[in-house]
Amino acid sequence: MARGRRPGGPDTRQAVLEAARQRFAEAGYARATIRSIATQAGVDPSLVVHYFGSKEQLFRAVVDWPFDPAEFLDRLAAPGRAGLGRRLTEGFLGLWESAETGPRLQAVFRGAVTQEEFAGLIREFLLELVAARLAPMIGGDRPELRVELALGTLLGTAVVRHLLRVEPLAGAALEELVDQLAPVVERLLSGDSTVV
Repeated sequence: MARGRRPGGPDTRQAVLEAARQRFAEAGYARATIRSIATQAGVDPSLVVHYFGSKEQLFRAVVDWPFDPAEFLDRLAAPGRAGLGRRLTEGFLGLWESAETGPRLQAVFRGAVTQEEFAGLIREFLLELVAARLAPMIGGDRPELRVELALGTLLGTAVVRHLLRVEPLAGAALEELVDQLAPVVERLLSGDSTVV
């Protein structure tokens, strides 16, 4: 009988995904390591890197997140802090409107509502890969809380518009929503109640 770790093969990628899903759910993103995931999958850690590139990309694959949050947030941050609230609002809502990413985002969040383990993965994803990247951009007092309030506002709007399809929000023009929400998101990010 063969011993040792499983070589790369057609089922290896899926075995790594299943092991990663379990490790991320049990240990959280920060404590789950590529080595522990590889051990659980019975493969060499180099195969995890071969198939997924990094822990962040593996986590994204587990969650089935339809876009790269690092690239998205880097693009938002590139022009600087001024106008970040509007860019975040336009970018986030635009992803939900897109024919490519919108249906996948809807599927991800439907899964999070019905499955606690999956909800935990989404929570980790939003906190570790999105909020943790945005907080240093805005600085100031309690940036993590301000980022989570802004994300909650945008996510709530997206869920009501796309999953619950509540009118008139569901039928409103995207530009109108951005114009209404961007000042709110900017105020939340800045922590300044006088920002309008």
